[in-house]
Amino acid sequence: MLRSKAKYASRSVGIFALFAAVGLLLSVAVGAVYTAIAAPIGIWRISQDSKEAAKPPASEPIQFRFREDVDPEAAVAINAAVPDTQEPIVPALPFSIQSSSISARSKMLAIECLTAAVYYEADSESVTGQRAVAQVVLNRVRHPEYANSVCGVVFQGSERTTGCQFSFTCDGSLARRPSQAGWARAQAIAARALAGYVEPSVGLATHYHTIWVVPYWSSSLSKLRTVGSHIFYRWSGRNGTLAAFRNRYSGIEQLPQMKVAGSTPVSEEIFVNIGADADVAAAIEMERPLSTELHDAKSETGLLVTPQTRIISENQNRKEKAGIVNGSGLIVDKNRVGTRADGPSLLIDRQ
Repeated sequence: MLRSKAKYASRSVGIFALFAAVGLLLSVAVGAVYTAIAAPIGIWRISQDSKEAAKPPASEPIQFRFREDVDPEAAVAINAAVPDTQEPIVPALPFSIQSSSISARSKMLAIECLTAAVYYEADSESVTGQRAVAQVVLNRVRHPEYANSVCGVVFQGSERTTGCQFSFTCDGSLARRPSQAGWARAQAIAARALAGYVEPSVGLATHYHTIWVVPYWSSSLSKLRTVGSHIFYRWSGRNGTLAAFRNRYSGIEQLPQMKVAGSTPVSEEIFVNIGADADVAAAIEMERPLSTELHDAKSETGLLVTPQTRIISENQNRKEKAGIVNGSGLIVDKNRVGTRADGPSLLIDRQ
């Protein structure tokens, strides 16, 4: 009897030990499976959280900010210390809006948007410096990182007071009246660039800034060269090669909603030069002869460029002051001439 009890107790201990061992193995296995599955998810979540935390506020993207701890004099020295690339500067391919598939309105808007960029960004620069700015705009049109229209590139981000690609579109510069001579020169340069002229000095540059600031993004790009007071850059690696510039020009130009001097968005009326139409050209009384460069621009683009025009922005509706001419869609308001678009009126301000 004692033997059988001892035997029974020994057997019970053995069974208990077996179950305990199996339970331990199951716990280890479950733990391993959890580690294999849950841990990577946790790491991914941490990674995603850190990425989200690293994102700057939408109102002030870091790529559009400059170092505030650097004064202009120090910025000049810092920028000069960064060497230009030793790689060959590859010129861009010619860009032309002469295709018959592009409407006259889009052609004229392309010239006006590019003229505004050249004037407000580089009015004090040499002809080469202004052509370099125009080249950057057209390079961006061809790069998939940007809009595929001239006006789209120029006014990208202009709906924000910070974050615009070209500062003049959101810092109030458009409220500054341009000089006739300066606008005429910028317009001629824009027209020639859109007729296929390539500025070789900056190659495939997609970025630039003045020598008096140090942007956060400049260190991530390849510095090409300095032209006047602007330093030009291209994307590093494959993004900066000619093969990367594969974006196809849409051929459709529109004026976006934008802000002037930090005010509310201006969308009711945008006044722009549209002096390419034959009827418009006949209605414009030229105040002085076109320069040789303006004549060259006209012969190359087939579009008339007028040195008296400028871009301005206004909220006031001027429909009551305008009259329709011969049902052609032309609007004549004293010295203003323009065409009627589906939305805003497009007018010339010749003052």
